[in-house]
Amino acid sequence: MALLKYCASLCLLFFACSVTAQEEPGTEINPWLNYPAAMRFHIGATWSSDFAPPGLTPYRIIPAYGASFQWMNKQYNTQEIGLNSFRYERLSPGSNWSVSLRYEYIMNFLKHTSSRWIPSIGAGLIPFAHRYNLITVVSTQFPLRTFELGTHVFISPHLTYHCSKKVFFQLSLPLSFMRMGTKRVRNINPSLPADAQNYTIADFDISLAETSIILSVGVKF
Repeated sequence: MALLKYCASLCLLFFACSVTAQEEPGTEINPWLNYPAAMRFHIGATWSSDFAPPGLTPYRIIPAYGASFQWMNKQYNTQEIGLNSFRYERLSPGSNWSVSLRYEYIMNFLKHTSSRWIPSIGAGLIPFAHRYNLITVVSTQFPLRTFELGTHVFISPHLTYHCSKKVFFQLSLPLSFMRMGTKRVRNINPSLPADAQNYTIADFDISLAETSIILSVGVKF
């Protein structure tokens, strides 16, 4: 939790610095932002409560990797859509998996300078699906299976370095501050009544449920 508070404070500081950044006078657009579209490939780590086993640690560190397509609009801000993360664990029997997508609108700063370093702030949605199977070998415990669909609402500060007309690198700190979804639970315990073995939970939470540190490389078209 201390790490989440630190990341949140860092994001707020980054946003304040970006908003107050001074641009050079002139109307020429930054040449490093003058591209129609790009592909971005990312790796990193995510601290998430989504894929933590029920009843165990509330947060779990999972690898984050994926790809996305972005395009520039007339205001030289960016929209982006793509695969946010994917995780698969083979069990005996069954499997655990988690997949999430992402849509983000990104507001770029320093548009009227020639700086290669571009700070930006984004916001968007991360739809996700998770399946978790708790398979036990202890006779006093019973298998527990969950399936969840939902979405995160997030903000994300970015710092991008354009090393050439075709390639850029980006550091991002996405922070999920709202989470909503439904979870289907199956507790295979014959001593419980049928309605207690299978039930659905509606979930809505405003908290830092997930945060990431992401390093990306982008290829412009």
